[in-house]
Amino acid sequence: MSGSFAPNIAGIHPGFVAGRYYMAHYPGNPTTGTLSTGFIYYVFYYLPVASNFDRICVNVTTQASAGNTGRLGIYSLSGNTPTSLIVDAGDVAIDSTGAKEATINTSLAPGWYALAFMQSGGTAAFSIAGTSASVAGYVYGTTSVSTTFNSCLRATQSYGSLPSTAPTTSIGLVTGAPIIWLRAA
Repeated sequence: MSGSFAPNIAGIHPGFVAGRYYMAHYPGNPTTGTLSTGFIYYVFYYLPVASNFDRICVNVTTQASAGNTGRLGIYSLSGNTPTSLIVDAGDVAIDSTGAKEATINTSLAPGWYALAFMQSGGTAAFSIAGTSASVAGYVYGTTSVSTTFNSCLRATQSYGSLPSTAPTTSIGLVTGAPIIWLRAA
């Protein structure tokens, strides 16, 4: 992919409050949907100020079958491409509903990041970004003029520990990004 889906622009944000959860600024009205196994999903996240975070999570709205897990992490971003692993937050159970949190201890500088999620299997449903989020069209771009907007990147990846270099095999734009929250420390 050429070009940049993550423009280097100054953001306006009042700062992060410890104990509060924050998601990407562009997903539109959250909805519910399923994610495919065998892929890693990358959600771009702009951080306008240096911040510390102590949790990363997704919200499961319909549980997967017993024993299924999801994995969360954070990658650095170079242009429009996830690159180096910053945090592998480990597995979270997705075989029950509710917020599925992993504890982290991460300080991030201002800039763009790729929050990552993949699942081991099952048919869990998650809080996902709606496809009508017009700002996502600005962040990710679209392959044609449309009223449906891409909300994340997705690449082929077998489930397991997150690799130190972001998987980008068969990377492409997709709709229905998992909403991934960071909790300020």
